[in-house]
Amino acid sequence: MMKNSFIAMSNQRICCWEGEMRCSSVTLGSPWWPKVRVIKARQDMAGTIAYMAPEQIQGKPRPASDQYALAVVAYEWLSGDRPFHGSFTEIAVQHAVATPQPLRERVPVSPAIEQVIMIGLAKEPKERFSSVQAFASALEQAFQKEQATTVSLQFPSAHVLSPPSLPLTVAPSIATTHPGTSPASVGKHLFSYRNHIAPVSSIAWSPDSARIVSGSSDRTVQIWEAQTGRTETVWNFHSSPVRTVAWTKNGTYIASAGEDTTVSIWETLTRRSVMTYQEHKKCVSALAWAPDSDHIASGGFDKTIHLWSAVTGRKVLTYQGHTRNMGAWVKAVAWSPNGRCIASGDYNGEVFVWDTVTGEYRLHLSASRSVNGLAWSPDSDRIAIACSSGRLLLVQSLAQESTSRHHMNQNEDIGLTSVVWSPDGKFIALGDERHQVHIWDPVSEKLLYTYQGHANRVLAVAWSPDGHQIASASADKTVQVWQAP
Repeated sequence: MMKNSFIAMSNQRICCWEGEMRCSSVTLGSPWWPKVRVIKARQDMAGTIAYMAPEQIQGKPRPASDQYALAVVAYEWLSGDRPFHGSFTEIAVQHAVATPQPLRERVPVSPAIEQVIMIGLAKEPKERFSSVQAFASALEQAFQKEQATTVSLQFPSAHVLSPPSLPLTVAPSIATTHPGTSPASVGKHLFSYRNHIAPVSSIAWSPDSARIVSGSSDRTVQIWEAQTGRTETVWNFHSSPVRTVAWTKNGTYIASAGEDTTVSIWETLTRRSVMTYQEHKKCVSALAWAPDSDHIASGGFDKTIHLWSAVTGRKVLTYQGHTRNMGAWVKAVAWSPNGRCIASGDYNGEVFVWDTVTGEYRLHLSASRSVNGLAWSPDSDRIAIACSSGRLLLVQSLAQESTSRHHMNQNEDIGLTSVVWSPDGKFIALGDERHQVHIWDPVSEKLLYTYQGHANRVLAVAWSPDGHQIASASADKTVQVWQAP
């Protein structure tokens, strides 16, 4: 443990003290910062190996190396111990290949604080924050968030005495209920989850509707309580932004994938990783569990879809329909509830429905522009397709191959980003680039309701299995939970 160690952050300055080290104080973002070490080490390299970034050990220091060193100091400051121990050689090797023990296993800290420090400790410089100033700002924000939470817990009366009119004034500003089509309670904002520090790209409900898993560009996968927002687990083993997450129908496993080209499977009971699929060559942007919870379909930038066993990791089939005529990367994958078919859509607007046993396609159609989302109806006969043109393409009957096209925003090409059916098959929810979520009735072909609570484009929507709530994830870094029709 460091002797008399301390870190101070004030007015965009960082200072570090250690009993036998010199003080370092520098204004963040100043032209002098890249020339100043976070901690002025002793001349003996063995004395500072505990704080050296992997690239610095290899003789290739850069400004990002200072951020790594600062993250080590912050880790030690919070936990009372350095992340790595051993001889000079052992510590050097650990810096290069070992993952530090999660902070929350050592000391009670918020997931947000742990997340910031773990990003600062990334092995690759490009995977850390863009600058030390960005790291310091993120850490400061995480601490402020924790302090705010602590205050509300210590003084519950402050929450009780908040203005009672607030929910009544917020609701009209974030919703548009179309006359005569929807109960007044629809769209009531229930909770906003704000624990991610980057856009939230994907969400999924647990089968019992009690929890939500969210994946983000901050490289984390987080499980949290849908009613309270209490974070249960933060997984930060992906080395790049997470693009997609999915929960099995039986609730046993969660799959996550992203730009690091891997698909990870997590056991929800033990919260441990049980398998990593590494057969994709590029970013994995979409995945779907089979109804039997034993197989996964995953697709991405390599223009292929892999069907593989989640039990053994063995690839069963590779679908290459999207590679035809130069092709385009796969943006959406959905497995039919009856397990017989998989639908997939790509950046060029091509949609395929193919047999999961033979790999032969049963339906092929072209959307006007990029396909951003696909969803099967509960009866496995209809498919809702969200397009960047702002149009909903609806396959009315897979057997008859009949389709219809609908525009959600009249006279405007506001791209649709995501789509999901209600569990009873009566409604469709669609997210768009104008920060909205629309509830649409496919029978009457009427727009029932528009939720307007986000501050940036909506990236994902998910309907709770019990049918009562909708969760929407956004580039505004939040997941919002609200009342469904």
